[in-house]
Amino acid sequence: MSSLTDRFHQPLPSWIEEIKGEVRDKISKAEFVALCHKGDITVIESLARGLWPFIDEFPRIINRGCLRLCKPQLFHKFGFVKMLSLLRHSYEALAEIESDEEQHRKLWLDIGEALGLIYPCHYNQPILPVVKAWIRGVDKPSDPFTMFLRFTSIEMIAEAVSKGLLTSDNFTSVLRKRGCHWFRVHVAHHTGMTHEELALRLAFAFHEREPVKETCNQAIQEVVDLLISAANACCNLAASRANSSPKHRRLSKEKPAVGETRSLS
Repeated sequence: MSSLTDRFHQPLPSWIEEIKGEVRDKISKAEFVALCHKGDITVIESLARGLWPFIDEFPRIINRGCLRLCKPQLFHKFGFVKMLSLLRHSYEALAEIESDEEQHRKLWLDIGEALGLIYPCHYNQPILPVVKAWIRGVDKPSDPFTMFLRFTSIEMIAEAVSKGLLTSDNFTSVLRKRGCHWFRVHVAHHTGMTHEELALRLAFAFHEREPVKETCNQAIQEVVDLLISAANACCNLAASRANSSPKHRRLSKEKPAVGETRSLS
């Protein structure tokens, strides 16, 4: 068996792109993406508010995942010296990801601001059960291999959603430049390893056997399915709000003036 650090530096399997393609295809066909493409402001407001609990919690999920790597059984399993070496890689990568996700958290609030939402008052609402399930699905204790695959799935989701929505003029014209920044940073890849690659390499480094596509795909798609369920539930909530409101608002019909706020149903 190759060492942990050797496995970290090995080339990634070519079938990773096939998994990403499945993620993109699944998200592109989701109800919430179709409604965002239509420029439905009630839906986009509901998504900005309804998915916020996960966006807010994700940096802390990463932090907890980092702490879970200190379990004595992992040192016993992999050996003290090798485990210390990989912990260094893991802590450096997770610290970078956590820091960036804190910034992305702020960018998410810019989406709401472009729609006239004010933090925190417009975000103080009960967390939908499916959003709680998404949070639990990513945060639940597991072996390091599965944990890092779940983190990988979040990066794949963010990229797939961003690429899909940024093609919509209805979506981008109303969110404007600042409101679209969260999406743009998830499609702009600079030099060095992306968060997705870092998480994948750490997953495979902790895996004692050759990674199998089916095993990796299952762990990743489970999180994708949780996201789609959560986002579609936000759409259903938006529909109920629209039906109880005297006006069904569309992004294509009305844009908030700079600094304008709206009362939400």
